[in-house]
Amino acid sequence: MGRRKSKPNRSVGILEGEVPKGKLNGKTEAGNAEKDDSFAVEVPYFVEIDRSNWLSDQHMDISEIFLSDLVFSEEFGHFILDEEFFWDSRYLLRFRVSNVNEYLTRIKLGHWPVLSAGNISLEIVTKQEKEGLEETNVLVVGNFDGPDEGISGLVHLASLKFFALRPVIVPNCLASVRMRVEILESAFSACESLLDTSRQLWKKSMMHVMAWLRPEVVTSEARYGYQVAAHADIGLASGPDESSSAARKLSRFDVASFYEAIKPSKEEPMLDDDLPGLLPKLRPYQRRAAYCMVQREKRNSDGSLQSKINHFISPLCMSLSLIDQT
Repeated sequence: MGRRKSKPNRSVGILEGEVPKGKLNGKTEAGNAEKDDSFAVEVPYFVEIDRSNWLSDQHMDISEIFLSDLVFSEEFGHFILDEEFFWDSRYLLRFRVSNVNEYLTRIKLGHWPVLSAGNISLEIVTKQEKEGLEETNVLVVGNFDGPDEGISGLVHLASLKFFALRPVIVPNCLASVRMRVEILESAFSACESLLDTSRQLWKKSMMHVMAWLRPEVVTSEARYGYQVAAHADIGLASGPDESSSAARKLSRFDVASFYEAIKPSKEEPMLDDDLPGLLPKLRPYQRRAAYCMVQREKRNSDGSLQSKINHFISPLCMSLSLIDQT
């Protein structure tokens, strides 16, 4: 018997009324995904502050700051900020950073952006176990009064465990909360060498924090040893045309005035004593230079505290005095 041939199945188009997969009401799956992204929930980003140095007797505190706009929870009524706070591991400090969804990828890679100070707050929280699960209760929330760059830099350095904060214990005073800002040993370990000129991301945050908390160490007088000239403020009381013309005059580099300013004066004292073993005869300008060098050596060897400090401080560094330990 012969085999009965079946009709071939031919491909056909989409029948009328049939909706293709991934498309509904004229919207594709990609369109639905975009719609879902527009309703993304903002999740706060938390940075827990290192508390390993709280019980130490040695602290390198560089500043003390007050928290503003304090908000206390109901649980805070049974909370006492005393020495037990440092010993009890249930208590901790953390930064709460809001509106950072668009920066999360950069933050996780170490690129901290400058965030608004209004989106950064500090929380005192306690951890408790309830029904086998860890529960976090916020006791106090406070904000910082400072520039965006400085506060963002502080959070960045705290995330690297270069900086830490700890509360100041004030008995019977809960109206205000003070925090000590401490620089940790890990910050010095990260420097490696004074000759390291690599542009580490945290170094920029360090400068922002110092400009906020210790502005006196980043001034031109502290960094370069000179004061800004009085004429630098010219134009503050004058009109816009006068100030702009004065600024153009100051911006011009006068070579003759520059050499006149650094030209040594002939009235400077000279070295009168003959140096033993020196065969050539020194000229007057050489005697003035030798006198200046001898005087500097005498000041560095006078045994004073300041001379000892200057002897050990590198010219590439600036001295920073710590605040009292009380």
